[in-house]
Formats: sequence, structure tokens, C-alpha cells
Amino acid sequence: MVLLSDVPLIPPLDLDRSLIINLILDPLPDIRSMKPLTAKQSEIAMRFFTPDLYLRFNSNNDEIADQANDEWEKAIDSYQTYLKKLNLPESVKKLTEINLHDAELSDFQEVDLHQTVMSLKNNQYVYCLIYQTTNLVRKENFPQKWLFSDQRKHFLYDELDLQDSAFLHRILWSDGEILEIPFTSIIISPTKKELSMKQLHEEKIIELCEKYQGEGYSVSRDPDRLPFPLRGYVPDLIVSKNGGGFIIEVKNKSSGISIETVKRLAEEVATHESWRFLLVTLDDIGDTSPKNSEYVNVCWEEIGSRLKKVQQILDLEIFDAAILYLWTVFEIMMRKRTFDLKLPFDKFSNHQLINYLYTEGEISIDELDIIKGFLVIRNKLAHGDLLNIDTSVCNTYFSVINSLYNEWNN
Repeated sequence: MVLLSDVPLIPPLDLDRSLIINLILDPLPDIRSMKPLTAKQSEIAMRFFTPDLYLRFNSNNDEIADQANDEWEKAIDSYQTYLKKLNLPESVKKLTEINLHDAELSDFQEVDLHQTVMSLKNNQYVYCLIYQTTNLVRKENFPQKWLFSDQRKHFLYDELDLQDSAFLHRILWSDGEILEIPFTSIIISPTKKELSMKQLHEEKIIELCEKYQGEGYSVSRDPDRLPFPLRGYVPDLIVSKNGGGFIIEVKNKSSGISIETVKRLAEEVATHESWRFLLVTLDDIGDTSPKNSEYVNVCWEEIGSRLKKVQQILDLEIFDAAILYLWTVFEIMMRKRTFDLKLPFDKFSNHQLINYLYTEGEISIDELDIIKGFLVIRNKLAHGDLLNIDTSVCNTYFSVINSLYNEWNN
């Protein structure tokens, strides 16, 4: 199968420089020869997305990384051109919908010369890949020093090649191992994972541990490592670096921690310099860094200037553009307000954040109804719907947001 998606990052990699390619193919048409390869085997080498390029692509040196980024883009184009030359049947292209992003290797067996079985799991599925092979699978470790984690072995990226009437599926794993599977066909069987809330909770904690360790933080699940007492509260994680860090709570529906308790903890942790309380939910995927941190340096005066621009757009009666821009300004306002109040709701969606600000008295019941209607209109416009929006509706939305700006700015 040929699947292009994002390469899972081994922290501290840059999300903007990521790619994963997963390849699963149905039987290769018109193959007559099944003779095993007898020629001398060469070293395993990626043709397009080489390990060396991947290392430079994720370098901490911006000049090296930028140059590698250009090479990576060229490699993508070259690889896609090569795949087109293979003239893959339409049925194969449909299989590209399967996503093995950050898929963890759970089992690997070479049954015999003609069959290899590999099991991979991600957040939602366990995939069983059964290759009909033409020769033995080959493995080789990257000769240079591998800089990334060897824990929780999973996909980085892979390539498809064609040689001697067989496909070659080359995979680079997170521990630096390169795997090459010669095959003519493959069967893939996905099974949806049924995890308990406790298992999901534990998986999220492990995910966070790996993320912050990769960013150079010291990570502990030992409550005795708390840098200051929190009146008997036991966090899920303590993440520290350079005298500061995060006290992290992973929340699910059965966690038993109330909003009031979360608010109290956030306020108490914030009294200690360079420390923050961070609430993470099981729905949070990928980057779990605080969203609000990007609004720390946005001053209310700048937000006021943006509201004036919205007013200018309204005066020109370009209502759809005004709605979209106004919502952007309002989201900045909400997240800056939670940051100013030292609230830990960095990962809340817009809908959750609106409801929380209402429960805290930051938004009135009348404002709540108008804002929810505003969000519906904004979402329809963002998805390309053509709406007839009159002046009074836009002015109502602007009036409410401007009023909240005046309240929160004081």
C-alpha cells in the first residue's frame, strides 16, 4: 500500500518537518516468476528518504535543517513520480486511506520463506500485515550514531521499490533499524482496539512521558518528587527543567477531579515561579504543549487594534470576512483571559472554553446564546457554505465581543 502522511516525531522534532509513508499492496499483476533472489545481496539503502537526510532534516542547526528540508521536498516529488511509473492499479490506491502514523510494532514473525507477519498498533486499531514474500526479510542497523529514542519501537517512514519481479518494502524504525521485505502481495486486517478508560489513561501518560523526556525535561510519576506541597493532591506527572515546569493532570470522565479543584490547583501552582498546572484530556492528540502560551505576549491593546480592523471590514459590508476575522480575535481573547486568570484549560476546544467561561461568570447567559450562534455561523463559513448575512447580525456579534473586550481588558 502506498500511503503518505506525517512522519511521527521523536521529540524534540519539528512538526513542520515530518512525513510518514506507509505502503501496502494487493497482489502484483502479471507476475509469473516466483524464483527466489540468488544474486549477492547489497546493503539495504533507502532510495529517497534516507536516514542521513532524516537526521539532517531534524537537526537543531537551522541552516542544516533548512537545507535538508529543501532536499526532503525534492525527495517527495521524486518518490511520487517514481510511484506513478509503477502504474499501480486503482485498487491499490484505495488502500492509501489506511493510516499507520506512529504505529507501534507489537509483533513480527517470519513464518517461512514465503510468509512474514507483522502486527502494528496505533491509538485506534491493531493492524495485522501478512506479506507473501519471495525471499528472507533483511534487517540492518543504521551505521551512524542514532540520535532518537529506542523505546516503543514504531514507524518513522518507509518506501516501496520494485526489483526482480517483487516489491521491496523498506521501513526505518524509531530505533534506527532498517527493514526490507521482498513481497508480491499483502493482506491487511485491521481490528479496532477496545480499551478501558484506565488503559487509555495510562497510554496518555506514557505518551506525555516520552514527549517531555524528548524535550529535555526530567519526568517523574512519584508524588514525593513534588517541588512544593499541594495539600495532599497527587498529580499524574511532574515535569521539570531549569527550576520550573508543569504539574500535569490527565483528566477523563471518571477521574473524579472537579473544575473547582482544578482552578484551585492552578492558582496555587502559579504562585511558584516558572511552574504551571496543566490539564490534559484523553482527547488531546499529538502536541500537548499549552495553547495559551502563544498568547502571553499578545497585549490587550493589540487585540483592540484588531477589533478596529474588524469594524473597518464591517463598514465595507464584507460580512463573511468580518465574521471569520472577528472569531479569530475572540478566540485570542478567550485564551488570553484564561491565561491572565491562571486557569489551566489550555487544551479545551472553543466550545468547552465558552462553557467554562460561562460557568465562571465571565460570560452572561445572553452573551452565551449569541456566542454559540456566532460559532455556528463561523463554522459554516469556514467550511465553504454560502450564507446571506445581514448587517444587524454582524453588528450584534461585534457588539458582544467588543463588550467582553472592554470587561476583560480592565
